Amino acid sequence: MIWTDEKSFELYPQENKFKLRLLEGENPEDFPKPKVQQGGGKIMFWGAITGFGQIFLDEIKGKITSKTYCNFLENKALPVIKRLCSPSALFQQDNAKSHASGETQAFLEKNNVKLLDWPPQSPDINPIEQVWGWLAHRLNGMRIQNIKELRGTVLKLWEEIPKEAILAFIEKIPDKILYIKEHGGEVYSDHKDRE
Repeated sequence: MIWTDEKSFELYPQENKFKLRLLEGENPEDFPKPKVQQGGGKIMFWGAITGFGQIFLDEIKGKITSKTYCNFLENKALPVIKRLCSPSALFQQDNAKSHASGETQAFLEKNNVKLLDWPPQSPDINPIEQVWGWLAHRLNGMRIQNIKELRGTVLKLWEEIPKEAILAFIEKIPDKILYIKEHGGEVYSDHKDRE
């Protein structure tokens, strides 16, 4: 099983931006908005994990369309995945438009990529979401100065994710599915594990 997803990492994440609570009678336009001198910016990554741990991470540039997604898979991700994984492995991706399009489906079929049927709106059962959470938690509070440093830091942290953590995320899937089924489709929040 190959679990995949995209994740955007920001140089100055939204949650760390200045928040303003107005008192009665105050106007938000009376307060200047803080600005980042060099702009900020973000990077979109595409990653893949298996029961063997993390197997692939790279930046995916530009707007993700069917064409850019297929080019990314063909030129970057699939050569690595095919080298590391069994040809019978199932490939999981969400139902984003660029993933579900006819162009992408034809590309995957042509390249003998067997897809796992995936329900819409179900990131709560994809273990790579917890990997993204692990990375975001490690990035939180780091003083990263520019996009190049952000890229390098994300790539370095990706290599540091313990295989045991990834396996634990994957092993939780049956319990999550059971919970969702027993609770009428309610989203499984990973914080439930800590209750």
